[in-house]
Amino acid sequence: MTRRLLAATFLIGFASQADAMMLCTGKHGTGTLRMRDTCSSHEMQVDPMELGLQGPPGDPGEPGPPGDPGSPGDPGPAGDPGPAGEASAGGPAQPFVWATASAWTCRCSASPSS
Repeated sequence: MTRRLLAATFLIGFASQADAMMLCTGKHGTGTLRMRDTCSSHEMQVDPMELGLQGPPGDPGEPGPPGDPGSPGDPGPAGDPGPAGEASAGGPAQPFVWATASAWTCRCSASPSS
């Protein structure tokens, strides 16, 4: 059993590539452990964690770059009305009236040029 565990550990060390490799053994869980891309029809897959081949978790990686900003969200509900303002000494505020140029009159006298 120890020899099989050492062989499986050795094989797992080579399986730490990006390719998906698996441990295979005979249908009844006996026989030699083999590392393959897929187990054949007369083999079954062996879970490396059941054999105790998983080590402790590694250190956390570096944080990735920030993502793209998302779309703007929906506007929130209207807030409560603010407090009433203070009254001025001149009474309540008067509405602003915009005067146009046609409402202006010029009381000018042209002086005769000499």
